[in-house]
Amino acid sequence: MVKVQVNVKNLAIDLDGKEMKFRQGDMFEIPAERAEMMGNTLVVLEDERTPKRKTAGK
Repeated sequence: MVKVQVNVKNLAIDLDGKEMKFRQGDMFEIPAERAEMMGNTLVVLEDERTPKRKTAGK
């Protein structure tokens, strides 16, 4: 799952069998593969597939 933000004025997609409607700036979680298929429609904010890096000295 990845956290995404809507990058278009209006977006309607099917999530888990339900039609969900979003507006520009809305954030939600979606499977990573689905987010990749959406192209520039969504901006990936947080990708749980990539491990978080530790900063130096911490």
